[in-house]
Amino acid sequence: MSHSFPRPQTFRLGKYVLADDTLLSLGQPQRGPTRLLDTTELLAQFPTAARVVAVDEAMSPPEFHYHAWSTTGECRHQTLPARQLPSTSVLVIPDGRVVGRSGTIHVPVADACLREFESPPRNTDGFRRQLPCGRLNPRFWKHAALNLWRQQFVPSLRRCPGRVAVLNATGSHNFFHWTVEVLPRLWTLLQSGEQADWYVIDGYAPWQRESLTALGVPLDRVIQPHATLHLQADELLVPSLIPAQAIGPLADALARGLGVIDRATAPRSIFIERSNSRRPRNATHFAAWRQQHGFEDQRLEKLPLARQAAAFRAASVVLAAHGAGLSHIIHCRPGTLVIELMPQGVNRPCYSHLSRLNGLRYVVIEAPRSGWHQDMVIPTATLDKALLPLGPEEAA
Repeated sequence: MSHSFPRPQTFRLGKYVLADDTLLSLGQPQRGPTRLLDTTELLAQFPTAARVVAVDEAMSPPEFHYHAWSTTGECRHQTLPARQLPSTSVLVIPDGRVVGRSGTIHVPVADACLREFESPPRNTDGFRRQLPCGRLNPRFWKHAALNLWRQQFVPSLRRCPGRVAVLNATGSHNFFHWTVEVLPRLWTLLQSGEQADWYVIDGYAPWQRESLTALGVPLDRVIQPHATLHLQADELLVPSLIPAQAIGPLADALARGLGVIDRATAPRSIFIERSNSRRPRNATHFAAWRQQHGFEDQRLEKLPLARQAAAFRAASVVLAAHGAGLSHIIHCRPGTLVIELMPQGVNRPCYSHLSRLNGLRYVVIEAPRSGWHQDMVIPTATLDKALLPLGPEEAA
């Protein structure tokens, strides 16, 4: 790692990261690639444009069964069908380029942008359907305008000597996406045997720096991605997006790097508190219920990352409102009961999928919304039922 590179000076505005040369980069744009190809098409049409280093084979998690309780107290038996997780790899691209904070990949020899890594994607229909009011939402038009600009132009280019690993992805500022999508890409790179001189990955938040250090990434080799990043490397190393197979071994490696030591402990039930949203409206009653059932309250943002991981590793029951803090269930032991409180009208199945990968018992309880910020009235009577031991037919 003898290569030197003057890393751009960046600053953060909320979830956005800009560089000190943002206006200069926008004032001297270059034409973007004319082709949009996926990796298979790239290798078929331009065999020497990149090489693939295989890491994990495809795997097929089995069906997963869990309970979903409605606001009326009705219990529904839900099933995640069996599905195949694709194989994972690292794409090595000579003279490859990375654009923007989310890691869009350009291959100059093919004059192409790789479809899998394009951010934002050119098809805006999926984004429109996710937004309240669809096309009437201002965020849709911001997204569409940025999309149109990036198809035509890219910021001014900087050359970085050496091998550059592109690890960032959309939503990297959020702890869930960081834990379940970004860090598994890093683990996939580490397992490939390919050595990087530089890492394009977020490093602003303390939990980002803690986890990178725990996994052996030198912080002085981190290039903070930003809105107008346009970097060309001698070789670009690009791990697969969302390599779910890596989550289990990543969690073990992260815990070891953080110094979390497994010890035999009595069963612990923990409740994850939230500060700003999805809070209990019946707080006094719910607090008394937690005390009665022996729950320990944990406010994760007040704890270093090692203590957060240790709390989940020692838990036998995890209770929490839907939110990024539940990402720590990657550290739970198989068989741990995870109870997710979901605000009425919200449907995000990410933690049922994560529970399946980790061999956890999972229950989701829909709670009536009350007031702003998706606050909820916690149905303690339903929680009592969710805590009951499984019957023989369910345990099977």
